[in-house]
Amino acid sequence: MKRGEVNLPAMIIVFVLLLAVVGIVYIVLEKLEIFEQNIIDKETINLSLENVYQEKEGLSIDVTRNLGEGKLTKIKFILSDGDNPIETIIKNSNLQEFEKENFLITPTNIKLSEIKNIFVIPIFESSNKEEVIGKITDRYSFVFENKTNPENNNCLPMNNPCNSQQCGIANNGTCGIITCGTCNSTSNCINGNCVSSDCISDSNLITCGSLTCGNKTNNCGIEISCGICNLAPLNKSVGLGTTSVAIIIDTQTYSNLEPEINRLMNDISSDLNSKVFLFSDNWINVRDIKNILIDKYNNADLIGAILVGDIPTADFEYPSSNVILSDWYFQDLSDRYLDPGNDGKFERDLMETDITMREIWTGRIKPPVSGTEGIQLLKDYLNRNHDYRTGKLIYNKKMLYFGSILINQDKISQTDYNNFINQIASFMGVYESAGDVESVYNSDIEVQKTNYLNKLSQNHDFVFVNIHGSIEDQWLGGSTWVRGTEIKTSKPDALFSVLASCSNGDFTQDNYLAGWYLFSGNSLVVMANSVVAMLVNGDKIDFLKQYTPLGMGITFGEMSKNDGSFFPTQLLGDPTLTFREKPTTNIPSLVISTNSLEFGNINIGTKSSSKIISFKNEGTQTLKINFRSMPFSINGQPLNNLGYWDVFYYELNGIGTEKDFSTSIEIPAGQSKTIPFTFYPLTNSPSGKYSANMRFQTNDPENPYLSIKLTGNAI
Repeated sequence: MKRGEVNLPAMIIVFVLLLAVVGIVYIVLEKLEIFEQNIIDKETINLSLENVYQEKEGLSIDVTRNLGEGKLTKIKFILSDGDNPIETIIKNSNLQEFEKENFLITPTNIKLSEIKNIFVIPIFESSNKEEVIGKITDRYSFVFENKTNPENNNCLPMNNPCNSQQCGIANNGTCGIITCGTCNSTSNCINGNCVSSDCISDSNLITCGSLTCGNKTNNCGIEISCGICNLAPLNKSVGLGTTSVAIIIDTQTYSNLEPEINRLMNDISSDLNSKVFLFSDNWINVRDIKNILIDKYNNADLIGAILVGDIPTADFEYPSSNVILSDWYFQDLSDRYLDPGNDGKFERDLMETDITMREIWTGRIKPPVSGTEGIQLLKDYLNRNHDYRTGKLIYNKKMLYFGSILINQDKISQTDYNNFINQIASFMGVYESAGDVESVYNSDIEVQKTNYLNKLSQNHDFVFVNIHGSIEDQWLGGSTWVRGTEIKTSKPDALFSVLASCSNGDFTQDNYLAGWYLFSGNSLVVMANSVVAMLVNGDKIDFLKQYTPLGMGITFGEMSKNDGSFFPTQLLGDPTLTFREKPTTNIPSLVISTNSLEFGNINIGTKSSSKIISFKNEGTQTLKINFRSMPFSINGQPLNNLGYWDVFYYELNGIGTEKDFSTSIEIPAGQSKTIPFTFYPLTNSPSGKYSANMRFQTNDPENPYLSIKLTGNAI
């Protein structure tokens, strides 16, 4: 055949083959489409799949529940070979909104190498208590031979996602899953290595022998850890002072960072004029730690503790909820958090969110990863901590506010949003003008995210974000998430960050997001939740008052102890640091006639006679006193949530027994104000001994918090 001539029969054959291929593809797609449409669409529960990788003979899959109502009971996984659904696996689950859960899927009817798609379907409880199968909410597609996932045109493939893996699969960034090779018939893929079939059982994998610490390559060719050597417990102290601070650190961390920790002890002792104790051990039992703190509180006037490295914490039980964690256990040195079930978990119904129960503050310094990387992150943190104390690290007096929930969920207008932002500076009393408060606003969620990450890397002394979240991520809406890897890349440059997001502060988990906010850039202190609960009511500006004392030079620890936050809120970082220097001139100065009142026996349904407390301002600026909280008890039992609030009052402007707790008291320089207090057990109140701690916040740098104890006997 000559150049340029066309072989017509050959072209016809090729064309027919192409039609056949197209037909096959169409049939496959049609099957999958029919397969998906046959699932009942009856619920708003939305599940998404991520972080799929091989683990032993199965697949590890992270499932995140997104925004949507309904009671989830089970999760259905459907494994497909690309043409047809081959196997269905159902797992029990009660995932709540914005929570993440890991599942191990071990298929029996399909080989791992044959799986092309994983579909996830929620199973939920209907209004008539019957289980209903929902619709497919997400599909995870495996992409082999390093090919980019065609469904994600903006994916960012990793340079070498397999690293040293010989086999199995790896996550290629946002491009999907790639294969790292397969093993021959006489070996199995275990932890990314091809090892003999004799090495399947866990007992064969564990071959440390007489080794009790360090690493060893076992008979299967896998390097395993044989444990951490038992370093001797350590108890030392530096400095003098009337008060003390305790550092609780694990032995392994201290052995790697001894010079930096010793320097931190000297810095704290110098800055707070306190004695600093250090206790190093391989901590297992939280009670051992608490006993040390109780001893130092009783004998050395302990004001707070810093938990560095791998330090355990206490679990608390909520009725009809998951077990949650909180370091408040270490702050309650009077042992009012009880464990009646003797199961190591403290009961929610026998405790209260009473800030007066907390004798000391705590802060936790724990990186989001372990090993060599974690030690380096800790070292970097301690170095910039010292730089900040010595004036080498300086932050701009600017605040960054990002109200993602206000914008994307509440649909607040830009005008209303800007008005809200403009109030912050004057309301907090920490910034000089509205121009000192920056914000993020855009109707496009992706643009919001980009702008936020860009601003996050700019220097601020305070960052506040009101975003939905999970342990490792923050969710703006739709399919837009802020990932931990993106926080690492952006390198937050903020002295203090508040993450009003669910679960970001769960420091028991690897890659917890608050950890990356704290350790990946130039940050020093982060406040975040350890559970699914909002830190604040972000559409009310009043919540910002709790941070006002930071502008008067108090430590972050003292602020966190007195802010009245919900107890799963965690202070991460060094609590002995201060936000600003304490002002010494042009300030108010509070003098109070008494901080306790006893009303004696009062008949139920009868108002007591008033008792007077005098508040005097001996400073040169107007004194402001704001009501914060009033936790109280009857016969020694906390009753914050039982509805008996209306028994103690302070009266302003002749209001009498009206609840006027939100009103600020302002006293000009050199003047005084007398305020009557009353005890009024209402007709539906139980009899007994009532005790309350009425808590106030002031702008006096020497007395930022004021507590007035009120007692009375209702008969």
